[in-house]
Amino acid sequence: MVYGLLSTFEKIIVAMKSILLSLFVFSFLIFSCKKEMNHKHPCGDCNKDQVCTKEFKSLVVQLTNSAGSPVKLDSYQTIQVRTGKVIELKKSAWEDSVHKTNGTYVFWSDELAKWTEKQGEEVVFKGYIDGSEVVSHTFIVGFDCCHVFEQSGNTTLVLANLD
Repeated sequence: MVYGLLSTFEKIIVAMKSILLSLFVFSFLIFSCKKEMNHKHPCGDCNKDQVCTKEFKSLVVQLTNSAGSPVKLDSYQTIQVRTGKVIELKKSAWEDSVHKTNGTYVFWSDELAKWTEKQGEEVVFKGYIDGSEVVSHTFIVGFDCCHVFEQSGNTTLVLANLD
């Protein structure tokens, strides 16, 4: 009978140790996440309880020639001026063909939110045809703690030299 009580007591001690260890690991993970988010995210001053929509925001520039026809670029990229980093947004072949057909090109999106300064920063969209640069346009993009947005820059460009 004493052996049975001792065994139960040992089981309780082991269970308590497991619970304490689990709480310690869980607490460590929670506090680590918050530090990591503040470190990676430029909006440490954002309201943590802010409600954001689930939409994925993309900033788009439309390119036409002077006749109003869409300009079909062979390639394009965006350069983040502050870092000099060349940004090539992820896109499927289907998305790329639709954008080229319509002359619309994503130059910044929520995909880049963690690299976007809240107060706004300069980015340059560049487009190429046959290896030659045909467009270079500067935008100021910002981040409102939920989504990226365009602060300045014309999103409809007419490239008269491509008639």
